[in-house]
Amino acid sequence: MEIEAKFTITGPLASEQIIHLDVAPFSLQEEGVEDHFDTLLDTPSRQLTQSHYALRIRDTRSSLTLTFKGPNRGTAGVHIREELEAPLRAPASYDPQVWPAPISDRVLALTNGEALTPILHVTVERRLWAVRRGARTVGELALDTGAILAGGRRESIHELELELKGNGARADLNALSKRLSALLPLTPQPQSKLERGLALLRHGRWTLDGYTPLDALARHYVRQKTRALRRATHRVNTNGDADAIHDMRVAIRRLRSALLNMEDMEIYHEARLRKLRKLRKLRKGLGDVAQRLGGARDYDIMLGRLASIATEQEDGDHAASAELIAELQRRRERHYIVVRDDIDQSRFHHLVSRLDQLAKPDTVAKTCLLTREWAGSALFGRYESLIRHGAAFDLDDTLEIHQARIAGKRLRYTIEMLAPALGSSIAPVRQALLNLQEVLGDFLDVVVLLGMLEEVESTGAIDRDLSALRRRFEDERLQLRRHGRAVWEAFAAPEVKLALAQTIANL
Repeated sequence: MEIEAKFTITGPLASEQIIHLDVAPFSLQEEGVEDHFDTLLDTPSRQLTQSHYALRIRDTRSSLTLTFKGPNRGTAGVHIREELEAPLRAPASYDPQVWPAPISDRVLALTNGEALTPILHVTVERRLWAVRRGARTVGELALDTGAILAGGRRESIHELELELKGNGARADLNALSKRLSALLPLTPQPQSKLERGLALLRHGRWTLDGYTPLDALARHYVRQKTRALRRATHRVNTNGDADAIHDMRVAIRRLRSALLNMEDMEIYHEARLRKLRKLRKLRKGLGDVAQRLGGARDYDIMLGRLASIATEQEDGDHAASAELIAELQRRRERHYIVVRDDIDQSRFHHLVSRLDQLAKPDTVAKTCLLTREWAGSALFGRYESLIRHGAAFDLDDTLEIHQARIAGKRLRYTIEMLAPALGSSIAPVRQALLNLQEVLGDFLDVVVLLGMLEEVESTGAIDRDLSALRRRFEDERLQLRRHGRAVWEAFAAPEVKLALAQTIANL
């Protein structure tokens, strides 16, 4: 039988303070430090914990101990439980049939043949003192510092445990507990480490935050964007309007960014390098589809711009625009047929099926990174990758502006993927980035439109003079370049960088 009092430490407390405590008529004798790594086990259907049993394998580096505990029958921070212990040989087995009796018998009866699996871990540095009353050992005092690790979440441990040992009686436990509570910043802890770990697991089923395993958050994002891709694909197949093409292209861009992030996350073991190659192949396949969609999107942008300025033109220019619109509509329709045929192919459906497989829950190693452990370097790295293109508008370098737009998209989609963990402090960064992306996109759209006009003129597709339209777009390009400098300065401002740093610090 285990009888102990648990206390949460609510203020500063160092181990040196404990040895000098006046706890008469008791005395404390220092016994050293132990490092514990505990693995708590249960079945997938929670046969043990639902009945308030605990099953633990403790690794102290020098030994393995199997412990089985019954339901707690104590109250107010005093824990009274049946406890059975037995040594294990390394490596530890999770098969109760090879464990010593009577623990194996009890566990097999409770689990009904279900396999056992780790559900959480506890890592603790434990400082120990023997509690004596005169010549008798009556208990053991333990100062635990460490963490409960469950469902990718972490709860710190800083607590004191007083357990009866040897000739100890409940009166000794009560008297010393009262004395310790008077001398130290303590409050009774009614929950075991297992109960707190189970609470973390329940929390983990619906919350995405900095303590979410990185793998789980990435898969959640891929699952969302794959659904968006399916919806947009259906619309492209049905009518192929400009909004459908745009939405499908954006969904693919987000998925490709997520796949690139997953390659960087170090969540795969060396034995799974084949999976990394699959990620790259999947990203390339999506890129091929996005490129063909991009061609249709360029026509949609040009047609939309021409429609919006047609009413402002004089008769001759209006006639030229009408002929140009008719020519571009014919080209767009031919391009759309190619796109529709392409996404009807089994190869594209296979790509989407592979995304579905990737989004399914996977077994994550206990060493898997948490979101908060990757997000900071990822966000700041992508921010710096964008900032290094700061001279793009000054140089009027179209290639440099294109690279800046790619870097901006990667930062934006990384922020979007991590959004459940980032909180409101990221808002200034997000808004400044959206403003910058808008002017980068508008500038490059005008460059594409000018190229399209040049191509139409050079091929003699229409006989009309397009010089007025070309001058209009060249003037707009110049204005966007000037505006782009100001927007870039706003994005590179210290307050935006500070907001990014604060976001990372808050994780």
